Amino acid sequence: MDLLHAFLIKIRLLIVLVAASLCSCAQSKYGIVKAHAYMQETTPGTIMQDDMRRGPDTLYRVYVETKPRRQIKWSTASVGNQVYKIILSKATFPVFIGLSRETGDSAIVSAKKGNILWQLNLEKQEADRSLYPKNTGSRNAILLKLKSEKKVRNYKVSPISFLQTEHYM
Repeated sequence: MDLLHAFLIKIRLLIVLVAASLCSCAQSKYGIVKAHAYMQETTPGTIMQDDMRRGPDTLYRVYVETKPRRQIKWSTASVGNQVYKIILSKATFPVFIGLSRETGDSAIVSAKKGNILWQLNLEKQEADRSLYPKNTGSRNAILLKLKSEKKVRNYKVSPISFLQTEHYM
């Protein structure tokens, strides 16, 4: 009986390890190692805006670490029901993002040696929402629409870290 019990424990452990390894590879198959999302509210006078905008505005940035050989084409993003255009640039790391609104600590992002760090700035789009990924309605997640290996995919980045408002003189 002890031998059978030990064998069953080993089988269960093996199943758990295999399941965990499969889950850890699920998101990385797109070539994405990890992603961080940040939100910062601006008020009139802190960041230059056109004359039509009134009141506070919200800026979203996503930093995505990718494998160097994976080609990813970024399409659009959504937060809640709002659709955004992605403005992409390669970041040199480490990158100082800003100060956390909750703790006041510095938010810094970097990538492992050999990987690429991308900065995705999100710009509001007024377009047919049926063409874009549908978010779960969560205001604390960003859903990215991308093309990887000739397939269109959605990648969810959460949670969104809130940054302090920058004040300019």
